[in-house]
Amino acid sequence: MKHKPLNYIRVFTSSIPLLICTGCLITAVVFQSRSFVLGYTVSLAFVLLSWKKFRLHKKAAIVTGISFLLLLLFLIVCIKTDSSRGRMLIYKLSFKILKDNFWSGTGLGKFDITYSNYQAEYFKSGNYSTKELLLADSTKYAFNDYLQFVTETGIMGFVLLLIMVLIIFRLIKNAFKDREVYPPQLIIAVTQLISIAVAAFFNYVFSRPL
Repeated sequence: MKHKPLNYIRVFTSSIPLLICTGCLITAVVFQSRSFVLGYTVSLAFVLLSWKKFRLHKKAAIVTGISFLLLLLFLIVCIKTDSSRGRMLIYKLSFKILKDNFWSGTGLGKFDITYSNYQAEYFKSGNYSTKELLLADSTKYAFNDYLQFVTETGIMGFVLLLIMVLIIFRLIKNAFKDREVYPPQLIIAVTQLISIAVAAFFNYVFSRPL
């Protein structure tokens, strides 16, 4: 009987990352932040996986992957559709900028100027849709921090980004290695990092943190 209160405390403590992650996901839904809905969805899956010591059957992995893709499609097609179409134009031109400047980059902080020039040339060519013309606007961001960083820094930035990702992945792997019980602080820290990293694929999280 004396050990039961300790078990309850342990269960509550291990549930804290799940509660925080769920609360953040609900907040993202309320504020219609699609990028963080995706980010905290992945984080929530990470928390549940941590309970199973990251053992996931092949079928479960496939179902999880398909579910995430369906969620992504739903957010693009059904939520803020004009915003999604506007970002498609930004991505199209951003990848063209990247293709033309991959080796040298456009220079740090020069994405907005370069994008404006490419957008002007795009509309001068006449090969655009009416919807693209209506949704076009001046922008300082590529709405993908990784794409914008590599566009500005070129091949050197790509290599640096890859090295940083590998280092962070290794640090996280070592932090969980040989632990019978994962500390909730560690789970919380990693889930927040995951949510931010995923959101950065669809927003300017690192470019404008606040």
